[in-house]
Amino acid sequence: MMPRLRMLLAVSLLVNVFAVGAIGGGLFMLSRSGGLRAHPAMHPALRAAGDGLPAPDRARFRLAIRTVMQDSRDLVVTARLGRAAAADLFVQPVFDQAGVLAALERARIADLELRRRLETTAVQVAASLPVEERVSLARGLERGGPLRHPRYPAPATH
Repeated sequence: MMPRLRMLLAVSLLVNVFAVGAIGGGLFMLSRSGGLRAHPAMHPALRAAGDGLPAPDRARFRLAIRTVMQDSRDLVVTARLGRAAAADLFVQPVFDQAGVLAALERARIADLELRRRLETTAVQVAASLPVEERVSLARGLERGGPLRHPRYPAPATH
């Protein structure tokens, strides 16, 4: 009986070690992917837009964008919940078109307000920069921010 009990305890210990490792690993992965963040992350395209600025201005730009994101948590949550509600309504047996459109409208309004706040903040920071640094910021914003637009060839003149 004693060897069997030891074997059972060893197996139980091994299973518990794997369970603790799996839970710990899962929590680590969630924390790395942003699943456990207390506040929304800084907008990645705007973060990258400031990469060409000198260190003090880059830090000031990133802090301003991060502050807007933190202050706009409610908008991020509202937009996320609106999209989730719309997705849930899509798979219901009876399709509620008005409900889906209303949920998407809530998400769109929140997204647009967040964008307005981010763009306003980026412009306010840019207003305090010398022209050379504004050029650098503009190039970054063209790559992944509010100044991004498709490059069309110039119209032919006749």
